[in-house]
Amino acid sequence: MKKYFTLILCAIAFNATAQIPASFDGVQLSPDTFINGSHGIKFFQDSKMTFPVVWDTSWGGFWAGGWALSNQSDSTRMGTDGLYQAINGKAHSGQNYLVGQEGSEIYVDNINFKFIDFNGFYVNNTSYAYYSMRDGDGFAKKFGGADGNDPDYLILHIAGKSGGNWLPDTIEFPLADFRFANNSEDYIVSQWQFVDTRRIRNADTLVFFYSSSDTGQFGINTPTFFVIDDAERDLWESVQMPSKEAINVYPNPASSTLFIEENKSWMIYSVTGQMLLQGDSKDIDIRSLKPGTYILLDEQGRSARFIKQ
Repeated sequence: MKKYFTLILCAIAFNATAQIPASFDGVQLSPDTFINGSHGIKFFQDSKMTFPVVWDTSWGGFWAGGWALSNQSDSTRMGTDGLYQAINGKAHSGQNYLVGQEGSEIYVDNINFKFIDFNGFYVNNTSYAYYSMRDGDGFAKKFGGADGNDPDYLILHIAGKSGGNWLPDTIEFPLADFRFANNSEDYIVSQWQFVDTRRIRNADTLVFFYSSSDTGQFGINTPTFFVIDDAERDLWESVQMPSKEAINVYPNPASSTLFIEENKSWMIYSVTGQMLLQGDSKDIDIRSLKPGTYILLDEQGRSARFIKQ
């Protein structure tokens, strides 16, 4: 059995390549600071994903598009002072996180890969956007209005491209939603939440857009800035994993227990080829796994890819 699973592991290592989530902690920042294009940086890279930065030199220079890197931790900042601040005051993991704005892109080089899966990322509001929606400001309204009944919303849209062509599927994630019949259900996102983007298949680029109930002559009034962390994607090489019958596993995604059809010896691997669990029962306790994508292999060489929530 040990020899068999060693061979299977080699097949994973040589036939599929995947990276751990991008946590953006490779850059050392001074405490409670940020980096944008004013520092001469053109892009950030992590786990072979590229996050471009656009700096406009007009009027003394300003951050015009793309991403900024931050570890700011004072969630009480309001107005533009909270532009580079996650509303909960910390990264989802580690120290750093990225701040994005409308039109921001994430892309990878797909020359050496047959297809690319963006699995998802964690997202949250900036302090700038959160307090603007909660209280209103000189440009944007208070969400819900004076009596709380206005059906306001701010939605982050994620679209994909492949080879410069738009893909059909998009993801919508409300960063605030006041459209419920019961006002007690209205919310503005204030904690990190995972956005699953697996529906956008074969993309080499993700693009971020906004829609809002609060618009004016020059577009959306609400600040269109957000933060992301732990972006996760798989890159599968042109030589694929051995073609074998798939295992039926359920539910998928799963949070605590994964089930297979029959009692067979199995092992669970990370997408980087690390063996994490093994056993021979039909019900598999996966509570010890971190949220993400995993591969299950049985003694017959059959495989299944599943998501741990």
